[in-house]
Amino acid sequence: MALNLTREQQILLLLIVIVLLMLLIGAGYPTIIQLRELDRQLISSLKCQEITVNVSRLTTSVEEYLLYEKPESLSESQRYLSQTLKSELELYNLVSQPKKPAVEELIALTRTYNSLVEKELLPSGLTGANRQEVELLRQQCQDLTRQLLLQVASISEAAQKESDSNLQDALTTVRARSSFVVFLSLLSFGTVLGLLFLFWLGLNEPPVLRHLVDYYFNAVMVIDRQERLKYINHAALRLFQLQRDAVTGKTLEEILRLFPHLQTVMEPVYQVLCQKEQIAGYRVNYSGEKAKLSLAIDYIPVLIRRRPVSVALMVRDASERNEHALLEIMEAERKRISTEIHDWIGRYMSTIIHGLDYILRTKQGQLSPAEEENILMLRTHCQKAAIDMRNIMNDVHPYLIEKVGFIPALESYVANFERIHNRKVYLYYQKQSLPLSMAAQINVYRIIQEALTNVAKHSAATEIDIYFSDNNENITIEIIDNGGIKETPPTPGKGLWGMAERARLIGGQLSYGYKDGGFCVTLTLPKKGGVEDGEDQNHAGGGS
Repeated sequence: MALNLTREQQILLLLIVIVLLMLLIGAGYPTIIQLRELDRQLISSLKCQEITVNVSRLTTSVEEYLLYEKPESLSESQRYLSQTLKSELELYNLVSQPKKPAVEELIALTRTYNSLVEKELLPSGLTGANRQEVELLRQQCQDLTRQLLLQVASISEAAQKESDSNLQDALTTVRARSSFVVFLSLLSFGTVLGLLFLFWLGLNEPPVLRHLVDYYFNAVMVIDRQERLKYINHAALRLFQLQRDAVTGKTLEEILRLFPHLQTVMEPVYQVLCQKEQIAGYRVNYSGEKAKLSLAIDYIPVLIRRRPVSVALMVRDASERNEHALLEIMEAERKRISTEIHDWIGRYMSTIIHGLDYILRTKQGQLSPAEEENILMLRTHCQKAAIDMRNIMNDVHPYLIEKVGFIPALESYVANFERIHNRKVYLYYQKQSLPLSMAAQINVYRIIQEALTNVAKHSAATEIDIYFSDNNENITIEIIDNGGIKETPPTPGKGLWGMAERARLIGGQLSYGYKDGGFCVTLTLPKKGGVEDGEDQNHAGGGS
């Protein structure tokens, strides 16, 4: 079928499309402007938060310098001052004209604070000036700090209120124009589709869309309102082990009589035809002739004038999971949490301990025995908390592997395990490092962690041996305890299952069972090239 349009008709259709697109752009442009304004205000709020953090860091570094006279604290205060002024200038360029005087006042306060610290407070504190004068200058600095934080909070609150107001205006505009924009969008879309259809008719060639769907990687089937299968692509034929001639044109009743294994796949079709509503991601456990699969199916009704004319089935295999990517995401998040603990809590713990040491050093002989004992007890608790924090960090993410290598990191963990669980652990290895990628080493570390945890939970063993051996192709790690042999074979739980999954994801194999008077877990995995060997010496010893 060929279709010939005159030049005037083609120009008219093109003008209609252009007018519709211009109306659509005109209706949506104000909303775009409002969204840009919201984005600017959001950046302003983030800048206010950044200034608040920098001001806090600036005042903390000044106090640390006055207390401990550390040159690095002075350099940090200068760096934070530079960052604060830079953020304030960026905030000045971001805010609207009515808010610029408030930001100018904030910049002036910051410079006043810097002048007071550099020209008066620091020289007085370091030259041994009158203590009362130094305390008065510190009080002035604290007042300026409060003014700075209050000014930032005031600017941030004003920006938040303006942002909320603009957001409400944007929502009102969207609600008011949504129907009109949707109408124009549908009209433009329909016009473009009509032009494409006319162009296809003019070409008088086979439909390209059908050819694409034929070779689409997911299974696609179309069933009409008479419940007849009108179309099935190659992927569906392969997935369900069908022949096109055997199913095309037949009703669902006839198909299910011939192929009963399609019962769970076809059941929702009746519901979609009756209710005219899409079903997305419908899960089916499909048992074919060769395999069992978990399928996710979308049932999409095709409506004309609100009447269903057919149902399209799009079937995809949902049984494949990207466990490796999931574990990588988990390890990355654990590493981030461990870093945050080290950078923030660790820093504050260190400051507290140094502060207590400073009090004990400067107030020696002035404290009562009870006060000195309480301060020493507090310092001991802080040191224990810092040690426990490092152990927690290593449990969350084995950061020591990256710093000192696999075997030293494992020895550190084993020492802590022995202290907590009162079980002796012996490591037997020939080389200080493993010829594996960093991701594989972390997974091996996790497997050994879980194996030791299982011994602590479920075994009466007093000793655990961990053997590392390798040949030209494989590395073998054996974890065996002396907890005795049970008559019943071990039942795999979540721990053993997780260990086996980790081994599989790094290309290895995990086996377990009773051996030599205890329970034994054996991990075998292939070597990865490109990693140099560590120290080439035999070693056998305890974990501590």
